[in-house]
Amino acid sequence: MIVWSVVKVGLLGLVVSGCWSEPGLVDDAFTPAQWTRLQAELTVPALDACALSTGTWAQPRCDRLARLGQQLFFEPAFSRNGATACVTCHDPGRWFVDAREDNQVSRSVTEQSTLGWTRRNAISVVNVGLTATLAPKQQVFTWVGKYASSGEVLALALTAMGQPKVPASYASVAGVIRNSPSYAAQYADVFARSSGLASDEQVFQDVELAFEAYMRRLGSVDAPFDRYLAGDASAIDDRARRGFAVFVGRGTCIECHRGPAFTDLQFHSTGVPQVGHAPAVDPGRVEITDAPDDTGRFRTSSLRNIAETGPYMHDGALASLDDVIWFYRRGGGVAGYEGDKDPRLTPLELTDDDARDLEAFLRTLTGAEIDPSLRVDLRMPMACAGATCAP
Repeated sequence: MIVWSVVKVGLLGLVVSGCWSEPGLVDDAFTPAQWTRLQAELTVPALDACALSTGTWAQPRCDRLARLGQQLFFEPAFSRNGATACVTCHDPGRWFVDAREDNQVSRSVTEQSTLGWTRRNAISVVNVGLTATLAPKQQVFTWVGKYASSGEVLALALTAMGQPKVPASYASVAGVIRNSPSYAAQYADVFARSSGLASDEQVFQDVELAFEAYMRRLGSVDAPFDRYLAGDASAIDDRARRGFAVFVGRGTCIECHRGPAFTDLQFHSTGVPQVGHAPAVDPGRVEITDAPDDTGRFRTSSLRNIAETGPYMHDGALASLDDVIWFYRRGGGVAGYEGDKDPRLTPLELTDDDARDLEAFLRTLTGAEIDPSLRVDLRMPMACAGATCAP
């Protein structure tokens, strides 16, 4: 992967200096060599939805595992209050973001089994398979990188405000599987062992894998920009092409939003103020690493499907793409956050036309909608009632 901060003078200097009339430039912005490097940097690699964190699964068995995971994604019995499922914060009809009213930040089940406001906005789970491919078994999931796979995020649904996994969590999950004839039969079929004989921790880990198998299928990478990058000049319009030049050049966005997912999958402080229902300042990644330098740092968001997944930032502080662009034009935030803001956050010399072009480019990163068959509740009718009773 290209480290853009290193090649900024060589690759970005042409754009920043405004040499738009040099002959032979691609879209009046990039030399052929620069364009080739951009194609290598931003093209999506081959993705295998069955290449899971434990190894690659055979297709038929992987399909059954993903089907089980899809049912469990809609299952509220895992939560402390028996009423909150993954789909509560990741709406399949809204690109898997929290679409509830007043959704700057999401709600979590508290110790009292009620819903309480968190400090953070739910990240879309679309394209988690791309994330896993780019950073295998690395702690890059959630805003502060607490988990190394999408399946491990299951812990957020089981513990108060995402506290560490404990034996009670293992038993709770295993109970849901064992107490459901449907889940128990599917579990035995997929894993070739009885949930009644497997340990609670083993069942928990298997359920995490089912979640991962399902979410790895929630991919949307064939966006207009991808077709443009592959050589279809008509895939995006002139304004978006100019916006891409701003993105790489004067806007310096590619410093952090690089690679096929348009994120470096690193953690930075951009000075986002804490807003919404949780006014306390969020310490960020330092909660995971205990490293003082990580105070106030959050993972760089992917820009894929960004036009569909607002509000933006870890706490939903910015409502629109225009707000985000203005935030960075000003050089990020100035107060209401912890830690030291990334020194690269300085005011940008962008015109209003540049900003509009940049937004047009960002809108070309929206891919096709997720297969409708992956967005429906496949659970069987409830056979009984209660927090530990499943289909």
